[in-house]
Amino acid sequence: MPQPPFSAVLIDLDGTITDSKEVIMAALRAVFRKYGVKHDTDEELNTYIGPPLEESFRELAGFTEDEVDERIAEFRAEYNRILYDTPLYDGMAEAIVQLYEAGIPLSLATSKNEKISVRLMDYLELSQYFATLVGSDAAAGRTQKSEVVQTALARLSQQGLDISRPVLVGDRIHDVEGAAANQIASVMVSWGYGDEDERARATYRVDSPQELVAFLTGKTD
Repeated sequence: MPQPPFSAVLIDLDGTITDSKEVIMAALRAVFRKYGVKHDTDEELNTYIGPPLEESFRELAGFTEDEVDERIAEFRAEYNRILYDTPLYDGMAEAIVQLYEAGIPLSLATSKNEKISVRLMDYLELSQYFATLVGSDAAAGRTQKSEVVQTALARLSQQGLDISRPVLVGDRIHDVEGAAANQIASVMVSWGYGDEDERARATYRVDSPQELVAFLTGKTD
């Protein structure tokens, strides 16, 4: 049986596995209205989905260095309250199972806080298909996507898994840049929150979960 073209697959969460937009935006609105941040439209709030939250709260919302940690804590408290309202994209649960059954090691690689990500993946009953679940962790100094990707690769390697041909699947430019910083390929999904300019920067692009599975397993026509 021929080998799949990739030896390991790292997968983003928000905008790739889950359609988190409405839940994240609701939590952002609660915090921003409290502090008078004039970002309320879907277009404005969409820019916060994907990049590291610490970066977005400083550069986009205008919170000071002293305020960022407290504001993020408030956001996470509100987000945790409605976390389980997050829906999966149609076909992504099946795609993950198919990749697992194809024998390709999987790692979550998300800029979302790791503890929150694990809780959500457990709730969605997807954790069992992943060799490791990696998210951001400020206490561990892991806030940038490149650091998340680096940690995911390290954890896979520590389990004795093959990381000679890894690829990152995501939906935003930060995914592409995080992959490039670790010298690995990227696949952008068209159903997420990125725009066409962001997708054009990726190594590859897919337009459906079914196409994603076919591409990653090398079973394209």
